[in-house]
Amino acid sequence: GVAYSNAVAATGGTLPYAWSASGLPAGLSINSGTGLISGTPSAGSAGNYSVFVSVTDSTAPTIQNANKTFALTVERVWIDVNSCRNLYSNNNYRLTQDIINFSSLIDCFTINTQQNINFDCNGHTVDGTDENDYSRGFLLYYSSNVNIRDCIITDFGRGIQLDHSDNNRLEGITANSNGHYGIKLFPSSSNNVLSGITANSNWNGIGI
Repeated sequence: GVAYSNAVAATGGTLPYAWSASGLPAGLSINSGTGLISGTPSAGSAGNYSVFVSVTDSTAPTIQNANKTFALTVERVWIDVNSCRNLYSNNNYRLTQDIINFSSLIDCFTINTQQNINFDCNGHTVDGTDENDYSRGFLLYYSSNVNIRDCIITDFGRGIQLDHSDNNRLEGITANSNGHYGIKLFPSSSNNVLSGITANSNWNGIGI
């Protein structure tokens, strides 16, 4: 979500130059007359890119051309979180401290009909109070392309529940001592990936 602007340059040949580029992140483009690459990277475009830039001059009758490949990195923009809240589409969240004894009469983090979310607990704990078998540390409801990682979730009714939520990823999750389920993928949730999961001392570890 941060604007980018950077110009490429050439020397020699006959002006004016004509510029083109391929491999740019979504949301960026090159000005064919000036060589300025600018724009705001689209949500979900974080990553490393190999950008191929080409320039031609106006020499007559035979134009000259040159090209070069550049590396371009789009970094994620993180929203720091230190308390329970709703989470929204096309954002990256990171937990900055433990949440302890959150009233588990309600859900801590709710993702309701959202997409394209990254949530990194950075090893922090999300802890409830064992008051309600139906409370969740994380609830995904009709949501997709959500990645939750590196969390310790304890003392909720269900540590994490995916309800009608497909194509999500849970990675490096420890869900212990939750009243009903450590992790519940029900009802009607499919094509989800679980990796590096620990679920101990729950009534049920993982429910599908």
